Amino acid sequence: MVFLIATMYEPCDSIADLKTVLHVFTHGLHNPSIITAVYGALASEEVNVLPISGIERNSRSLDPDIFRSQGRNWGICNKCGYIGALNLNSALKRHYDQFLRRMDVRMCAQYHLYSARRLYVLAPLVHQFQTNCDIDMSSAGNDLHLSHEAFTGGDQRSHHATADQPAHDAPTLDARKVHGFVIGGVAVIMPLGKLYGILNVKWLYITSVVLFMAASAVCGAAPDMNAEIVGRVFAGAGGIGMYIGTMILLSINTSEQERPTYLSLVGLVWGIGTVLGPVIGGSFEQVDWRWAFYLNLVIGALLFPVWFFLLPSFHPAKHLSLNQRLGQFDFVGALLSIGAFVTTIMPINFGGTSYEWNSGTIISLFVVTGVLWIAFAVQQSLTLFTTPTDRMFPVQFLKNKEAILLFICAAAINSAVFVPIYFIPIYFQFSRGDGALDSAIRLLPLIFLLCATILVNGKLMSRFGYYMPWYLVGGVFCLIANVFLSLLDATTSQSYIYGFEALLGLGAGGSVQAGYAVIQAVVPAADLGYAVSFIMIAQIGGIALGLACASAVFINGATNALGDLLPSLSDSELQSAISGTGGQFLETLDDNTRAQVIDAIVNNLAKAFIVAYAGAAVSLVASLGFSRKRVFLPTAAAA
Repeated sequence: MVFLIATMYEPCDSIADLKTVLHVFTHGLHNPSIITAVYGALASEEVNVLPISGIERNSRSLDPDIFRSQGRNWGICNKCGYIGALNLNSALKRHYDQFLRRMDVRMCAQYHLYSARRLYVLAPLVHQFQTNCDIDMSSAGNDLHLSHEAFTGGDQRSHHATADQPAHDAPTLDARKVHGFVIGGVAVIMPLGKLYGILNVKWLYITSVVLFMAASAVCGAAPDMNAEIVGRVFAGAGGIGMYIGTMILLSINTSEQERPTYLSLVGLVWGIGTVLGPVIGGSFEQVDWRWAFYLNLVIGALLFPVWFFLLPSFHPAKHLSLNQRLGQFDFVGALLSIGAFVTTIMPINFGGTSYEWNSGTIISLFVVTGVLWIAFAVQQSLTLFTTPTDRMFPVQFLKNKEAILLFICAAAINSAVFVPIYFIPIYFQFSRGDGALDSAIRLLPLIFLLCATILVNGKLMSRFGYYMPWYLVGGVFCLIANVFLSLLDATTSQSYIYGFEALLGLGAGGSVQAGYAVIQAVVPAADLGYAVSFIMIAQIGGIALGLACASAVFINGATNALGDLLPSLSDSELQSAISGTGGQFLETLDDNTRAQVIDAIVNNLAKAFIVAYAGAAVSLVASLGFSRKRVFLPTAAAA
């Protein structure tokens, strides 16, 4: 039984680089000592170059009938790993095409035309940086004050509260703006992940870029808060489409061994965006906050030629017509998943703030979300109005222990790190009176070590192949850091906070992005289309749910505590004071009352870290169930 695999992934300069290098495997076992047949150069032959990347680890699932008659007809490029099929008759060519479709491997021959391969691999990262800057410029801290005054022509240089007017006329609407991006993003992860598996990846990515830019324009030109909220929701959808596209483009243009290194760069880009976002946003606030959104249009216009001309046009289902491709889309599953995610996040965000927890609105939302999740589970498991291969959620992953544990760890560890990233700046705004820029700089120890560890993880995991220790050690570090951060009070020293920020960055960096590479090494090649969106559901869902729960703990606790201290203020006024990060409101209080208010707010803010260390604990426990085996075996073995 003979199988072919690809081993090298550098680009070919010409067809003359193709050589018939057949790596022979017996019974699907990796045994490099078995015969290696080299038939010579193929420059004089007519070659149809088709890729076969991603097959080596799943060789047991190959159909041996495909290769029994290959003779001298099969060649593998010794540089890039693409297989060349020579002089195939129609029957064998049809069988070969069916095999490629079933294995979900790369089928585009034009990659050989690109000599600047690293450039187009990295091109999506540039716009990922733009997305992260947008998130932080427009929502971090609330100091891009999108208040009623800003929309109605007030002084745009400063929108801080006064003694008579709180910082936000409608704090509940502002909460919707802040969480609108997350809700818009998490709701469309599964539908977009499925679309990336049936449509042209390049053009779907560019469509996501255009949607993100259009939504940014809506946010910048918004005449009122409602328009701003709509813009943020669509920006979230476009941003998550770009994120999925980035991960898929990196995955299909790198080998299994290179993949952890390149996917780790996404974490680096995110870190840079997290730091620079508030800096850029704070600068624009001095002129006009709307330019924090318009800047996306400028960057997008400058970089659009890069995506248009350099990104490869990969089409996973090129052999099908548009109607056939759309027929593979699970429309019922998409609607159910979108509704389930939205109704899960909304009641947690708005319970106790916009509405009482026992109000009919919140109870109805919880009931609806339960019904939708049950309906989605039934529809996916019984494949109602869809098929096992076309359904929205990869139910087959539920039988894969490693995939389930990766999902749990991705959700838990991202919650454990993003809750501190969100709440540490708020802590400094209340306890030290920092603005958005200063409070963002306070995150540098966490962000710097997080990014550095992500890069180190990508390199070392590629080299040695182990992933379980990263999750185990990371869970321990994150748990310790968040437990001590939950003990913050208004007088906690900066060195204390910076030290545990650094520990948190070291711990989270080893696993926060690793799941994208590991999942592709532990599931069959035919399921790789599901793998990225599967981990992204966990990552973005964990962030959204973690922040929603932590925000509910903080806002409800702080509102109750301030209600006892300031009984003359209404709940909406109290929530305005909290969401406005103090500002001028605190200056209207006498020294004793102000100190009590700050203590009450900070003490309840510290309780938000309970959600973070609960996530770290879950990740730690789940990591104990991981296999001790190595993945990315060729590189690991070579080391």
